[in-house]
Amino acid sequence: MNWIVITSEDQVTPDSLRIYGQRYQHILYILKKKISDRIRVIIPGHKKGLYSLSRITPEFVEVVPFELEPFLFNSKFANIEIFFALPRPQTGKKILHLCGVYGIGKIHFIFPHHKNKEYLTSPLYQGGETKEIFDGMSQSGNPFVTEINYVRSPPLFHQALQQNQTFIFDPRGESFSQLGKDLKFTSYKNQVIQFVFGPESGFTLEELEVFKKMNLRIVSLGNIVLRTEYAFHGFLHETNNILEAEST
Repeated sequence: MNWIVITSEDQVTPDSLRIYGQRYQHILYILKKKISDRIRVIIPGHKKGLYSLSRITPEFVEVVPFELEPFLFNSKFANIEIFFALPRPQTGKKILHLCGVYGIGKIHFIFPHHKNKEYLTSPLYQGGETKEIFDGMSQSGNPFVTEINYVRSPPLFHQALQQNQTFIFDPRGESFSQLGKDLKFTSYKNQVIQFVFGPESGFTLEELEVFKKMNLRIVSLGNIVLRTEYAFHGFLHETNNILEAEST
C-alpha cells in the first residue's frame, strides 16, 4: 500500500482518524510506523495527504492531519463510463484494480446471455468489488471511487448507450490512436463518454451491425487480440496521455 484508504471500518472525525483492521496491521508491521511518523492517507471523495501518528492501541492507530494536498472534487476520468461483458473473476479483479488506479467514473458489467453465469457466484461479484477498487486507489493515490453497475440484459445494455457519445472497441474499427488526436475530451466536459469492450472473442457481425444502426462509432486498439485487462490498460494509458495533453 502506497496510500492508506479509509473505509467504513474506520472512524473519521474533523480532527483525527482511527484506522482498524488490515490497514492497522499494515501500518504497524509492514510500514513499521511509530508515534509522530507520517503516512499518506486517502478519505475517498474528500481528502488526501500526509497524516501523523498520534496514538497506537492494541485495536487501532489514530492519526491527525499534517499536510493535506489541494483537493479537486472530480477525477479527470469522472465523465468516462466503461462497459464490459462480465469477465471471469480473475480478470474482473484486474479491471476493478485499474479503475481504482485511474479513477474511472463508472463501470458497467453486462450479464451473460447463458454461458459463464457461474461467474456471478464469485465473491468478487457479491460485494468484493470495492476492495479491488480500493487496492488500486492505494497504489496510485487516486481519491475517487468508481461507481459499479450491473446490466442485466442485452436490451437494457442497448438502452444505456448514448448516440454520438459511445465508442465500441473492435479490431475492425477505425484507429483509436488516430481518433484520440482528433477527439477533444474537454468538449465532453459536462457529458458522459462511453466506451464498450466486448468479449475477448470479439463482437459478432450481427452485433456490430446493431451498433452501426445506432450510430455508434467502432474503434480499434490495434490488430492484435489482447486479453481484456491488457486492452483496458492500453486504453487507459492512451486516454490519460490525451487528457494530460489537453490540460496543458
